[in-house]
Amino acid sequence: MQYLQYPFPAGLTITAYDQYLRARYDRVPAPPPNHVRGADKITVLEDKDGDGSFESHQDVITGLNITTSVLTGHGGVWVMNPPYLLFYRDTTGDGLPDGEPEVRLSGFGLEDTHSLANSLTWGPDGWLYGVHGSTSTARVRDVSFLGQAVWRYHPDSDVFELFAQGGGNPWTLSFDRKGRAFSGDNGGNSRGFHWVGGGRYEKNWPKHGPFNRPYSYGSLPNMDHEGYAARFAMTSVVYEDGRLPGYEGQLISGMALTSRVQATRLVGDGSTFRTVDTEALVTTDDRSFRPVDMAVGPDGAIYVADWCDIRMDHTDPRDTWDKSCGRIWRLRAKDWRPAPRVDLAARSSGQLVQLLDDPRKWYRDHARRLLGERRDRAALPELRRLAREARGQLALEALWTAYQMAGMDQEWALPLMSHGDAPVRLWAVRLLQPATPVHPALAGKLVGLARSEPDPEVRSELANTAARLEPGLARAILQELIRRPEDLADKQVPLRIWWTLEQEITRDADSVLNWLEEAGLWQAPLFTAHLGARIAQRLAADRGDTPSFTRLDPDANWKAYAEHPRVLMPGGKGDYTDWRTNDTPQVRDRNLTRAARLLEMAPASQRDRLATGVRAGLAEGAATQRLPDRLVALIGPWRSGQPQAATANRSERGREAFETYCAPCHQSDGGGMERLAAPLRRSPLVLGREDSLIRIALQGLKGELLMPAMGTLDDQQLAAILTYIRTAWGHAAGPIAAETVARVRTGSEGRTSPWTRDELARQGPASTPRR
Repeated sequence: MQYLQYPFPAGLTITAYDQYLRARYDRVPAPPPNHVRGADKITVLEDKDGDGSFESHQDVITGLNITTSVLTGHGGVWVMNPPYLLFYRDTTGDGLPDGEPEVRLSGFGLEDTHSLANSLTWGPDGWLYGVHGSTSTARVRDVSFLGQAVWRYHPDSDVFELFAQGGGNPWTLSFDRKGRAFSGDNGGNSRGFHWVGGGRYEKNWPKHGPFNRPYSYGSLPNMDHEGYAARFAMTSVVYEDGRLPGYEGQLISGMALTSRVQATRLVGDGSTFRTVDTEALVTTDDRSFRPVDMAVGPDGAIYVADWCDIRMDHTDPRDTWDKSCGRIWRLRAKDWRPAPRVDLAARSSGQLVQLLDDPRKWYRDHARRLLGERRDRAALPELRRLAREARGQLALEALWTAYQMAGMDQEWALPLMSHGDAPVRLWAVRLLQPATPVHPALAGKLVGLARSEPDPEVRSELANTAARLEPGLARAILQELIRRPEDLADKQVPLRIWWTLEQEITRDADSVLNWLEEAGLWQAPLFTAHLGARIAQRLAADRGDTPSFTRLDPDANWKAYAEHPRVLMPGGKGDYTDWRTNDTPQVRDRNLTRAARLLEMAPASQRDRLATGVRAGLAEGAATQRLPDRLVALIGPWRSGQPQAATANRSERGREAFETYCAPCHQSDGGGMERLAAPLRRSPLVLGREDSLIRIALQGLKGELLMPAMGTLDDQQLAAILTYIRTAWGHAAGPIAAETVARVRTGSEGRTSPWTRDELARQGPASTPRR
């Protein structure tokens, strides 16, 4: 793909730029063939003599206009040309389109041509996946999202879905051999995101706006990183083709800003991963080396598309880019040899099934895709047998391929959920096509997995899949997952449980409350730390029939934009408000009465935490002047816009003390500072046990980073600071009382050295005096 039209779409007039250089155009461009022709084109390079270098090239599609990606498969050529996903049918398979394209999707944004929909990739499940950049918005098939997303489209069923949302400004998407999805990021000290279905990832909220559902109350972080910290890893592949010794299974990233190719290990981190750099594969003084795309070839080498331009700054809107050059590099082993020319499409289905066991990922991927396109039912029994009986990669490849042919019914899913390989169990759960009712044997198996599954990735997928099941079964699965203490500090599982539970609340809040009365979850650590206060906040915040958010346009109303309070979005000032609701008496009274019922059923030890959630919910949305008497009896009087005085004063004192004593290192947004101060946002230490957090504040913490002791502050100051960080930035943990600080201080009196994580884990909870 030759990206020559950038940065200005042909035939459009820019009428204005906003403060982030997002363009506004005078019209929406027409799709081919009735469009204004641009300079972009799709070119096929061919190595006819098999020596590893191409001798010929042919432009097969021309006149495209801001094209970002091309992919072949399922009978033709797929082209991402925002605002359109185009399909050029190619019945002969020669790479030459048969005619004009079909518009399969429309509505992808074009406001910022450096952050568009891009990176078309076939998923192992046969769906066409893509990512969407940060500052262009989209409305596709009535699905609206504010950029920053992974989306997918099924070429046969013509279904479009938002797979996950949030993240940075991704320009790549790579699946590893277990079907995990990874993308690069435009941030520093990061190798990007590990994407999971239904995931909602951190983003620049004021600039890019909220998620497309209210009441998310949290987001998933990018993968923790150790190593080279400079920006940014925009393109990457997980290398698994066995031809680069020493790099198998590593993430190989192109870093255009620093002219570098970096190798990185993926290290398990609960249900997700952290990244640890190993070595730089390519460094150069050539400032025009700009790796912007990567792919693994059939020869096992990595091919790198080089933008080849000294300029990398997109903030200057002038078209001064060097479009006269572009390079393709090959990263190979010393004993590399060209791959023989093969035509996999000419092979029989049986031969392609054999290739599913090939050690080279490139061949497995293409064999699976071709079998999925053919849907040769004669191969289905063998594929299902291999999925059940084989182990390792072959079982997973057979599962994916059989799914592409015939879907995943309940009868086939049941034995797969007892498979000896965790990835097979995970994908059986993920690909399950729910029916109503679910067969009792399968329902029992799902609940049993939630109760006893040893693999955190499978548990994480169960939490998400439960959202697609009938309510009774969904809650039974959630009940078992919530009881799993090993997921208390996991970076994904608690939030995936919450997002499914929030959907259940939206569907039938009273049934959820009935379930809570009987489920016996109040003492489960995961429920206490992550769910109780969120449920209370969700009920108290939902007081109207029209939830919405607003984008403030400084050109239309500069005064409203200037007066837009920072507190309306986590992270500071910007264009967007968070989700807010209007005030509808019937909805308000019903949900606030439900909130009161929640507090009434809770053990006394939990009510302060839940009351904090209720107050946080009442602070959202339109002003409310009246609370049910049942709720006032539990949380005290409330005036809209002014929380209960003691709570408001403590919160403000906590914020002020945090800004004075903590923010210089941990930053006002809790994001921390590299090599100096750990991030506080979503930190398990902040959101976990109160006594452990107090001990850290009193005596400090040592490890990779040193947290200094703050024991010179009094109990009231420390309680205010710790309560603030447990409720700021979307957190919903409970408050910490000065009496609790005093009790822990007495219990650790005489200690002068910082704590370690192991020591904290061995400490029992601080003793509570009898009353």
